[in-house]
Amino acid sequence: MNLLSALTGFGLAGLFDSLVLHRLLGWHPLLTGALPDAPLARHIRQDSIFDAAM
Repeated sequence: MNLLSALTGFGLAGLFDSLVLHRLLGWHPLLTGALPDAPLARHIRQDSIFDAAM
């Protein structure tokens, strides 16, 4: 596998995560799933940091 294939797959996975899981389904606790009692703002902030890194 070359670098271009890896980056394309990584980008498509991030696009799927952002569009389908967050925008359409409203699932935000990706990184903070271990803290179910955390406020929604924390979930959204952590996912925004994750999306920016993607």
